Amino acid sequence: YRVVLSLCPERVKSEFRSGGMDITRPLSSGKQEFDSDSSRPPLYQPFPKLESLIQCSGEAEYVYDIPTIGCELYAAFVITKHGPATLQGLDPSKALMLPGVVAFFSAKDIPGENTFTPRPQFFFPDNELVFADKEILFAGQQVGIIVAKTQELADLAAELVLIHCKDKKRPVLDVREAVKNQDTSRIFLSFTKPLIPTPAVYKIVKGDFKMESQYHFMMETLTCVTYPAEDGGLDIYCATQWQQQVQETVALLCNIQEASINMKLRRLGGSYGGKLTRGALVGGA
Repeated sequence: YRVVLSLCPERVKSEFRSGGMDITRPLSSGKQEFDSDSSRPPLYQPFPKLESLIQCSGEAEYVYDIPTIGCELYAAFVITKHGPATLQGLDPSKALMLPGVVAFFSAKDIPGENTFTPRPQFFFPDNELVFADKEILFAGQQVGIIVAKTQELADLAAELVLIHCKDKKRPVLDVREAVKNQDTSRIFLSFTKPLIPTPAVYKIVKGDFKMESQYHFMMETLTCVTYPAEDGGLDIYCATQWQQQVQETVALLCNIQEASINMKLRRLGGSYGGKLTRGALVGGA
């Protein structure tokens, strides 16, 4: 449409003529004004965030900014395209044929416990697996991980792993549908009735509230870098808000002592709760 308008602008109506022109965007600027009360310093006075200058200049180092080393390897999840279903088997042979692909790991390669929710918590009432071993609960669930010499190669090889499934079921994508079907696998009781009767209630409010899926809006994605420590342990730099959970997860997965795992983290590139529990999945893998 823009091309047609730009071919002969003098023959186009004036109200449509601008549609064929290139958009010119001037340099943007911003200004903030606020009232202050000089009698109550330092309240009402502008005070920059302590790290604002090094963050704006790019000097602040995040996990993904850690310099690489020569023998460093990269990993990518192998995820399912279907679910729920039953996992029959995995065939990584085609991916492993690519030059630079080092290894493929799945649930059977875990020396310890296959979980990234080591203790029952409010945030995860159920046990969640690092890699699906028998039952695939949803499309997009991780069944393994590819390790390669570059991140791009790992991402490419992960798509080449064949995932064999059977007994594919219709996914339940709506909370109302799960309630209607009385799907006990998707519904759990979080609060019980109080032992002591409550006083008489004069008003009862009923209604529905639905929250749609949310986009991962944090600038920094979930990421992790791990190095062998000098004492035989591990130095882990993981973008997480809950370092203890990552430490416990890695200890259970690898069947090693928590004391041999050193968690290191300077800052996060945005989190807002989004890196509270899922960081253990990435860190554990």
